Amino acid sequence: MVGMQIITLILAGKRKKDNLSEAFSVENKAFLKINHKYLIQAVLEALDNANLPKPYLLGILENQKAIFRDKLSFLPETDYILKPNTNYQSPVQTITEVLENLNDKQSLLITTSDNYFLNPQILEEFLSKCKKSKAQFLVGVVNGQEKLISQYPKTKRTWHKLNSQTWLSGANLFFFQDKFINQKSKEILLKLESQRKNPLRFAITVASQNFWFLLNLICQNTSIEKCNEAISKTMGFSTELIILSEPKACIDIDTITDYEFAQSA
Repeated sequence: MVGMQIITLILAGKRKKDNLSEAFSVENKAFLKINHKYLIQAVLEALDNANLPKPYLLGILENQKAIFRDKLSFLPETDYILKPNTNYQSPVQTITEVLENLNDKQSLLITTSDNYFLNPQILEEFLSKCKKSKAQFLVGVVNGQEKLISQYPKTKRTWHKLNSQTWLSGANLFFFQDKFINQKSKEILLKLESQRKNPLRFAITVASQNFWFLLNLICQNTSIEKCNEAISKTMGFSTELIILSEPKACIDIDTITDYEFAQSA
């Protein structure tokens, strides 16, 4: 990562079915207000406070471009660039579109507009560990279901159990060291994104090239290192799960319960 320029992409496209935005009658969940601040505003402030270089890219729908320009009028126009995708079906489409336009000296940091608890400390830890890694694709995760529940009992997350000591939940932080995307990896990423809330289907896709790993994963008798190997083999490029120490890193605002927790936090 030495000498690399970090480009930051915030995924903010509205899904076809978004219960939270419908419940609060907002055009896009990114503009749900928590403690008088838009969700996406909290994310932008975290990036800014972490001194990540501007401008930031916003992955959005073409028909919501005007909404974002209006709602983000509190920012100088040069602070962000709208990257609408008229054929938006999945965040992966926006990611691959941006990757394909990177130059050889740029890497891509990705987060989401509902990553409300993102802060400079989480970002610094994630990027520091990415810098030390030789993997091409890095994914932020939290290990510790019991720790999260003990501190924040009202939150509900999707957990992937590897063994008795390892329960992983995604942290909505991704890092591409370079622009290695191809059609095969794009199709796999699309499948994994659609299965993110279904641990068994997700596991089957991850382990599609390794039957014994799948068997151990189903038996909950594997490790993070084995996961890295299996994902890398399936994807066709080196991948590493980055363990983050802050439990709140895996809490995004997906449900009314998440919203209520964030309001009181």
